[in-house]
Amino acid sequence: MGQELVLFLFPNFPPNWGLFVKNLVTRGAKVVAIGDAPWEHISDDLKKDLAEYYRVWNGEDYSQIRDAVVFLQNKHGRFTRVSSHNEHWLRLEARIRTEFNIPNGYTLSEIENKQKKSFMKTLFHKANVNTPRGKVLSSEEELLEFVKEIGYPLCAKPNTGVGGYGAVKLKNEEHLRDVWKSISKDKEYIVEEYIEGRIVTFDGIVDAQGEIVWYGSFEVTKNIMETMTAKDDSSYFIQRTVPTDLIEAGSRIVKKFEIRNVEFFHIEFFRRASDNSLVALEVNMRPPGGNTLDMYNFAHSIDLYAEWANMVMFGKTTAPIHNETPFYCCFASRWFGNNYKHSQEEINQNYGQHLMINEPLPRIWAGTMGDWTYIFKTTTKEKMEEILRYIHEH
Repeated sequence: MGQELVLFLFPNFPPNWGLFVKNLVTRGAKVVAIGDAPWEHISDDLKKDLAEYYRVWNGEDYSQIRDAVVFLQNKHGRFTRVSSHNEHWLRLEARIRTEFNIPNGYTLSEIENKQKKSFMKTLFHKANVNTPRGKVLSSEEELLEFVKEIGYPLCAKPNTGVGGYGAVKLKNEEHLRDVWKSISKDKEYIVEEYIEGRIVTFDGIVDAQGEIVWYGSFEVTKNIMETMTAKDDSSYFIQRTVPTDLIEAGSRIVKKFEIRNVEFFHIEFFRRASDNSLVALEVNMRPPGGNTLDMYNFAHSIDLYAEWANMVMFGKTTAPIHNETPFYCCFASRWFGNNYKHSQEEINQNYGQHLMINEPLPRIWAGTMGDWTYIFKTTTKEKMEEILRYIHEH
C-alpha cells in the first residue's frame, strides 16, 4: 500500500485546522493544499507540514480550483483523500472527488441534498426523531398561509446554511413583511415553527463503514439569534455526561444520513423547555466549529486532531467511547463596548488556573459570537457557573 496523499482545502482557517495537517504528516502522510490566502499569511508550522501549497485567487471559481488539482495531481500523484472539515467547502470537496475519482468521501450526487434543511427533515422522520414543522416558501402569500397553520413566532433561515447564520425570528405580520422584503431572493429560505428551548449537540467521528468511534455533546446557554441581534454575551459548555436519549437519537440520525468515510459529524437539537424532549434541527458532516474541538480535548483529556489522523492512517483510534468526561469546559465571550464589572486582570487573578484560552475571536466570528474569548475548564458545574457569572457580570 502506497503513501497516503491528502489534498487539504483552505487549511489555514480556522487556525487550529492546521493541526489536522500536522497529525497526518507526523503519521506518514503527504499533504498538499489549495487555498486563497497569500503564502505569507500561512503559519510557519503549516508551511513546514505542507509538501506544497497552491494559491488560487478566488476559491469560489471552480476553474481555478480544477487547474490547481490537475497541477498538483500531475506533480504528486493520485490523491487518496480530499478534506476541508468546513461546511462551506463540502460541496467543492465532493465536486473534486467526483471529477477526479478520489476515494474516501461523498460524491457530488451524495452531498447535493444532505446540506438542505428541508431534506434533513425527511431523514429525521425516517430516524424517528422529532423536527420542527417547516416549509420552503417562495412568496409572501405562501408565508402568510403557513402562519395561519402554525402561528407566531416563526423562524426563517436559508435552506442551505450553517446553524443560526441568516436566521430571523418572525414575531408578527408587520415584522414578517419587513423581513420578507429584506431577505435575499436568490437564496432558498425555509420557515419553521419556533421552538422554545436550548440547543444541545451530538458530535463525533465515524469509521470508514459509518460506525461511531467517538462522541461528545455540548449545550448552548443562550439563543444564537438573540446573541447576534442584541450583542448579548454568549456561552456554551461541554457536557460531562451525554444523556441517553441524545445518544440514541443522534446514533439513529448518523445511520439514516449514511455518514461514513472517517468523517466528523455535528448534529444540533433543541431540548424543549416545555417537556425536555429533543427536536432535531440540522446535521453537519464536519467537526463543530471554532475552538470546540479544543474544548472537547480539554474536557475529555484527548486529542481529536490526532484521533482523526489515526483513523485515516491506521483505521483505529486510541480514544475510547465513554459517556463521562473528567471536566466541564466552557466558552464565554465578551463584546467590546459592553460595560463589565470585572476587568481582564481580575479574571486572570481569580480564575487564571482554570483558563485554557484567553484571546480575541477571529474577526469572521466576532460579528456573531462576541469579540473576546474565554475558554476554561472545571471539575464541577457549580464552579463553571461561578466563573461564567463573573466573566459576564455587568
